[in-house]
Amino acid sequence: LVLPLAFSSLIASSCDKNEGGKKRTWTYNYDNFFGMCELTGECSNGVDYALTNVAVANKAEVMGVKSFRIWISPKDLFIVDDNDNLTVNQTYYRIMKDHVEKLYEAGVRNFDFMYTTFMCPKDYLPSTGYVVPDPNTEYNMYIRYLNLTGKAAAGIAEYFPEATIIEPGNEPDFQNSSCVHKNGYIFGGSLAVNNQYLFADDEKASILDDMCWYCKKYLKDSGHGNVKVAIPGLTNLDTAPEFLDLMYDRIKSKCLPAGQEKSDTNVDNYFDYLNWHPYTHSNAEKCDEEWVEFQKEMYQAAVNHGDDGRPIIFTEFGSSDFGVAQYANTDVFEKTQNFIAEIYLSGFEAIKKNFPQVEAVFCFRMFNLVHQDVSPGENNFGLFYNPDDPNTPSKAKPAAIAVAKYFNGDDFDVSLLDKHVK
Repeated sequence: LVLPLAFSSLIASSCDKNEGGKKRTWTYNYDNFFGMCELTGECSNGVDYALTNVAVANKAEVMGVKSFRIWISPKDLFIVDDNDNLTVNQTYYRIMKDHVEKLYEAGVRNFDFMYTTFMCPKDYLPSTGYVVPDPNTEYNMYIRYLNLTGKAAAGIAEYFPEATIIEPGNEPDFQNSSCVHKNGYIFGGSLAVNNQYLFADDEKASILDDMCWYCKKYLKDSGHGNVKVAIPGLTNLDTAPEFLDLMYDRIKSKCLPAGQEKSDTNVDNYFDYLNWHPYTHSNAEKCDEEWVEFQKEMYQAAVNHGDDGRPIIFTEFGSSDFGVAQYANTDVFEKTQNFIAEIYLSGFEAIKKNFPQVEAVFCFRMFNLVHQDVSPGENNFGLFYNPDDPNTPSKAKPAAIAVAKYFNGDDFDVSLLDKHVK
């Protein structure tokens, strides 16, 4: 990673903290700035079986990736007994362990384990993997759920010593609540069907704060306090700054965490990292001043609550070409690929210039999808074509070449990127 002098591997920053006006010194580590996202296709919740552990690790090694976001499903990794104790599911564990170990061998050192499902008690039957028992009507079940959330974090840290970050969820601020909802919610259901199963934003903010607090508690109590907690990556929706502000408001309300005798208003006991997904807005061809201003608006929520200096990770960042075929009109293809490359490069530069708090940026994503049709946008986020692409298996897109040169220098041998490994 080639960084300007202002971005050496460790820097210290002094800023005002809310407690008595004291100065707090924050230290940032940029050694693992270059991150990547991809789901292994070898487990049951993988999105594309062509994305093997070997194929993913190969591209990570060639690119020089240092941080990786691991999609982990706690309800598949652990079996819950009648007393809410957890035992590991060896089949799922072996696949994920192989995934992580291969990435470590490839040079990855910073592993963010993101919950793709939530843990519910054995005697609770959720309608989806993102159900949270309603704190208002199912309080005792909710407390059990929170303890399982924390136990899962401690279990991941125990079984995966490579873990450095726990991220208990993803994009929870979507207004349709597809990633956090009450029992009874149905994926694909209309608003008329699902409306009764939606949490209000302040309820979701409290739930996320609780989840983070319990992760921090169980990590510390189990001897894994070195593993940090990131808030689940928020979206780039216009309402995201307000949602982050709500998360701070709920912490300061003296009503959290649920299930504890005393309230806790210390943000440090909830999360270590702020986290959101700074995708560009529609039709943007680079990360321009408008993009920078939106990220500043997001961070202002922390500043407003006396948390200036809090480190950030961006666990998703990138752009989709929406399936503009390689053999389509050459001008259209080149223009599309060039502006995606520009989004990445202008984004990296804007982050370095404006946000010294950002320690890692995770590119979304490594490969296109071919074996699961999600949507034209989702299918074509890859920096690389799919290993099973009929025309260009595993081939690097122009954006992959640009990103590889950015982090490895202009003399990087780009022919290494096209190695086909399955």
